[in-house]
Amino acid sequence: IKHLQQLQHKNIIKLKEIVISDQQSWKNVKKIENCLFLVFEYCAHDLNDLFVLECSLNHEQVKSIMKQILEAVEFIHEKGCIH
Repeated sequence: IKHLQQLQHKNIIKLKEIVISDQQSWKNVKKIENCLFLVFEYCAHDLNDLFVLECSLNHEQVKSIMKQILEAVEFIHEKGCIH
């Protein structure tokens, strides 16, 4: 989680907040106690949406997406993170 907070890159979704709940917060829901919630910035779409919607991408779009992914992977590798 500490690494996620430190990763600041245009192609990596940002971790905004960490919320730790206790049993008191969830007294009406018996199955939830002592939970950790990671709150990320809003992202309207992700790669999964493209696959689920079966969007037809042209060569330039695929090239752009791959470039963004590889830039993000390079960045996290430079920071010593593995995925």
